Amino acid sequence: MKNVLLLLLLMSNMYKNFVQKGYKKEAKVVIDVTVEGSPGPVRTMVKLGSSVDETIRLVIDKYSEEGRTPRLDKNNVDLSF
Repeated sequence: MKNVLLLLLLMSNMYKNFVQKGYKKEAKVVIDVTVEGSPGPVRTMVKLGSSVDETIRLVIDKYSEEGRTPRLDKNNVDLSF
């Protein structure tokens, strides 16, 4: 239980520092996206300042590059959400 409390406290402090200092929109993070029917998540790097539209397109491109199935039609993706 002490370990969990210590971890939560550490994460809380890290979050406060992150919020106070802000973030660089050009900084990159790794995200995992699971596509239904695919055997595992797609892991790709995106900029923190990327829009949802840009992020989805990056994931679809990475998915296609890896030759994953089921095949996705890049030209027939509805991004109106």
